[in-house]
Amino acid sequence: MDPDLVVQRIKDFVKTYNIRGLFFNDSNFFVDLARGRLILEGMIKEDLNVLISKINIDAQNILKVDEEDFSLLQRAGCKRLPIAIESGSEKIRALLKKPVDVQRLLEINRNLNKFNMAPCYAFMMGFPTETKEDLTESVSLAFRLLDENPKAQISFNIFTPFPGTELFDISVRHGLHAPERIEDWFSFNYRNLTQGAPWLSVEMRHLVAMLDFCTFFIGERPFRHPYAKTNPLVSFLSNLYAPLARKRVKYFWGQFPIEIKLAKLLGLYGKQD
Repeated sequence: MDPDLVVQRIKDFVKTYNIRGLFFNDSNFFVDLARGRLILEGMIKEDLNVLISKINIDAQNILKVDEEDFSLLQRAGCKRLPIAIESGSEKIRALLKKPVDVQRLLEINRNLNKFNMAPCYAFMMGFPTETKEDLTESVSLAFRLLDENPKAQISFNIFTPFPGTELFDISVRHGLHAPERIEDWFSFNYRNLTQGAPWLSVEMRHLVAMLDFCTFFIGERPFRHPYAKTNPLVSFLSNLYAPLARKRVKYFWGQFPIEIKLAKLLGLYGKQD
């Protein structure tokens, strides 16, 4: 869509409905860098006075963005930059055909600390052929990103095999049963080990299940702090649990996950209906 038309539609939407915030549901916003800049400049020129809760940037595309672009994003009202890294393991990134210059990414992460925006790094886990060593590299990179930029946030989601992809075919070769009915696709989601993930070892399944829960409590991510105003008890318990969650993640301590089992038993996490 033409940048001027995008800005005009945003302007009409904001004025018609008195919108105070929005997000761009577009993972390719910065594929055309010039177009992205024109949209942001147009929003600033129109003085729309809205907050942008997120603009997705691929880990490869963020390497093209310079300091002026980050300043532009901030002036346009952007507060969060979701950045999909997927894995800290070079082997897994090669499997995904997603090259990432980790050292350059770390440099950008440190630089983002001076802007009033939160980079939100997305990881995935539970891939076919993934080992504990690969997962360790992802966790190590996640902690480094958080330690070097206090504003940074992370999320770990579980790999979900979808038909038409190479990873789906690899998963089938490693034990996945391709669903034959629509109802059988119900369990295919990023909070669930699809069919128990037969392509993973028993140890990896336990680690992925532990990380899926505990990484929600790592860093200043938005799943904890909003409850400080809406549900102080949840906020208090989350902050109380956070140090234990951090140790579980950092040291891959998955023994006696009583709190995880209790949360799932009570339907508080990973509920499937």
